[in-house]
Amino acid sequence: MKALEIRDALAEKLKSIQVANGYNTDLGLGYSASWSAGMFDDGAVLPVMAFRPSNSEVLGRSGVRRRVRRVYPLFLVVKGTEDVEREALKVENDLRQLFADGRQALGDLALGLSVSRFEPEFQEHNGAIITDRFYAVLKITVEYVEG
Repeated sequence: MKALEIRDALAEKLKSIQVANGYNTDLGLGYSASWSAGMFDDGAVLPVMAFRPSNSEVLGRSGVRRRVRRVYPLFLVVKGTEDVEREALKVENDLRQLFADGRQALGDLALGLSVSRFEPEFQEHNGAIITDRFYAVLKITVEYVEG
């Protein structure tokens, strides 16, 4: 199925986000192929990211072929530092660099790729904001032809 092939191609790109490859962070070292709610618990090794199940929308049909738009939600948890905003900006810059040319990112697998804005969120516990980690959901939208 093409949806899985695209998800796997996105995963390979995400895994390349490492300081050794010229990025600002080692976000790619935290990629997990399978989603688990426990991966975001207090004891989890950070950073961590994984795709959640995705939804698709058929945009049109031509014979047995159909044009599909699929959203791949990518959940991330990144370790906070004293300067959380600066750390969040480093992660966002790495993701923008990775997907700067959406068409090139997936080659012939897709017609187009777009990435939602990176908006880190913080959790609250007993009235205090937890700053040792931040969360984000990145929506990666891909259009492709299937069939």
